[in-house]
Formats: sequence, structure tokens, C-alpha cells
Amino acid sequence: MNFFLYETVNEGNTAGSKARKDIATILKANRFWVGISIKECWGETRLIKRLEAVCSLLCDWLKVVFSVKCGDKLLIQYPIAMYPRVSKLVLPFLSSIKKRGVEISYLVHDLDGLRGFDRDIETSFLSFADQMIVHNAVMLEYVHRRFPSAHLINLGVFDYLLDSTTISIPRHQLSDGIAVAGNLSLEKAGYL
Repeated sequence: MNFFLYETVNEGNTAGSKARKDIATILKANRFWVGISIKECWGETRLIKRLEAVCSLLCDWLKVVFSVKCGDKLLIQYPIAMYPRVSKLVLPFLSSIKKRGVEISYLVHDLDGLRGFDRDIETSFLSFADQMIVHNAVMLEYVHRRFPSAHLINLGVFDYLLDSTTISIPRHQLSDGIAVAGNLSLEKAGYL
């Protein structure tokens, strides 16, 4: 059976939450995938809320471990939407899932190493992957250097789902030009 994790994320259309929601929408519409809901663990700074996030994480990942069995496939959106320190608690669950003979695939939205941050947690997570789906050639090259035996798939371009009510541009206002959205830094958009 094919499973995917989907996080109950905050409302809004930020790049972080919109991409996750769109992937969940696409996979839910595909009858070959079964969703397993886990809670997002971000945003709170109070200690009691962080402790609640840890309890929620443990319950959610126990549910994941007991939902999958040998021969199943599990798609995880990476990075997982939670505090980096808390995310380390997921690693034993991933190990258990892997030992049960489940094929783990990641749909990689972002990598800390590409942004110049600590790569230790990232390396720990991605080492469980049988397959990684990345957004572009730069990410593919970076992941290939770090995980040469990983099976990689390059999406080429990642389009968000667009609800016709989200944006309304009269036809006469459209141009034949090219619009670029996102981080326009030299490192990420050097082609400009």
C-alpha cells in the first residue's frame, strides 16, 4: 500500500504551508495513496506548548509506525514541519519503519545545507531515503554529492495548485514576458 504523511498546517499561502497542502491535495485525489495525518509542530515559544508538541509528535509517529508494514511505500515531505530539535525524536521511528521493510521516499521542499545552515539533522533524515524527489537540477546535484547511491527524481519545476478564485488577471493585462517568483539572490537565481 502507498502511504503519505500530511501535516495539519497553519492557514495561509506561504511557501512552506502552500506546497505541503498542495502535495496533500494531489495525493488525496489519487486513489493509490492513503494519507496519514500528523500535526505541525511550529510557532509556539512557550515551554508548555513545546512539551505538548513533543507528546503530539510521539503519538503521531506511533500511529505512522503501526499503519505501515513490509512492502508498503511511505512518502514524507521534507523538511518535516516541526522544531529542528524536536524533529530528532522522529529518527528512531524512521529507523523502525525502515527495519519493517517499508520503502521511504522524500519529497524535498528545502535543504538547510543549500541555505548554509547545519546539515547534521538533514543528513540523519535523508539517510533513510530509498528515493528523493527534488525540485531542480541544483538540488539534485547537491543531494547526489551527499547521497550518491540515492535514487533521485528531478521535478524540473514545481507548480503550486492555483484556484481560479486566488488570482484574477484580465486577459488584456497578460503579457508575453516571463515572471519569476521566489528568492532572487545570486545563489538561487543566478540565471537572471
